[in-house]
Amino acid sequence: FDPQHVANIVHSLAVLGIDDPELVSHLYDNVLRMRQTSLLQRDFNAQAIANLAWSTAVLNVRHEPIHRWIAAGCANRISEMDRNCLSQVHQYLLSCELEGIHGDGPLS
Repeated sequence: FDPQHVANIVHSLAVLGIDDPELVSHLYDNVLRMRQTSLLQRDFNAQAIANLAWSTAVLNVRHEPIHRWIAAGCANRISEMDRNCLSQVHQYLLSCELEGIHGDGPLS
């Protein structure tokens, strides 16, 4: 899996309103698996991380490891994010607050 492709797929599912928890879980598991090999948040550009954050909020994903990963990725890339990316991350953080998802990551 290419990091940008995974971000695009999850973002497309969210935009189209396709609720497929099994597929989303599989994609996020692959993101985390990439992390365990050679790919880290730095391999995802700011837009990809923001898209994953927004998509996670829209799809109401309850996958604690991916929430920690997204928080770390956002913290690492926040200085590179444009207004649109920051808006997506803001929506993600609001969604986490409303859903009671509180990670122990850098954005909590």
